[in-house]
Amino acid sequence: MKINRYATLGIILMVFTVALAAVMLSGCMEPSSPIDNVSNGDNDAEEVAFYSEDDSGSTIYAEVGDTFEIRLEENPSTGYQWNLTVSEGLGIIEDEFIQSPKEEELVGSGGFHVWVIRVNEASEQTIDAIYMRPWENVTGEEDTFFMTISVAAENGDMQEGDYVYGTAVVENVQVMILESFPVQVHLSVSGYLPDGCTEIDEDGIKELRDGFNYTVNIPTKRPADAICTQAIVPYNINVPLDVYGIEKGSYTVNVNGFRTTFELQVDNVIE
Repeated sequence: MKINRYATLGIILMVFTVALAAVMLSGCMEPSSPIDNVSNGDNDAEEVAFYSEDDSGSTIYAEVGDTFEIRLEENPSTGYQWNLTVSEGLGIIEDEFIQSPKEEELVGSGGFHVWVIRVNEASEQTIDAIYMRPWENVTGEEDTFFMTISVAAENGDMQEGDYVYGTAVVENVQVMILESFPVQVHLSVSGYLPDGCTEIDEDGIKELRDGFNYTVNIPTKRPADAICTQAIVPYNINVPLDVYGIEKGSYTVNVNGFRTTFELQVDNVIE
């Protein structure tokens, strides 16, 4: 009888072990949750830049082949819709209305009109939009959206009309403070141009001052259809800075990435 009792206990223990293993195996074989099914590659996907009403009037910079989104608030139930147009160098590849997630169950709720736009040409492009009822005349009081897209080619140059525009290579900047009052400050800028057709676009030189920092952009231009000699050409130009009315102190100047400084001993203003 003892032998039978032990045999019975062994059988029960074996059955329990097999059942436990089956439960554990079935748990491992269950389908994973939706979160687990998300590919790791999604985390590496490139995010598409998007712009809203807050970006109206701004200029963005892009390259041929780039895509971006415009998202403007819209409520079609009111009859108002965004009418958006783009210049020839841009292409609209998606155009849809997306209802706000929190308002999906509300009748007449609003959302966003979304356009996915692709850059096709290397030149200055524009986007225009007006928010209105299609059957009404334009009054001038409608909400509008406008954006400029400055598109560079692969080499960083940008074609506009008959010219290709780029940025001058700057190798040296000397600051000249003239002995006069109010003080006058000039920059002697030198560098080189990539070929015999490229020249400094003096009309396009821009200057920006932010506190004690000056930023000067010196562009270049060359005829788009010109056949140029492939030898670098040195240049030297004089660029006056707008310094009237600034206070005394040390100033930093950034000319196409080349930085230097100058100092004023007195406030540059006639009282």
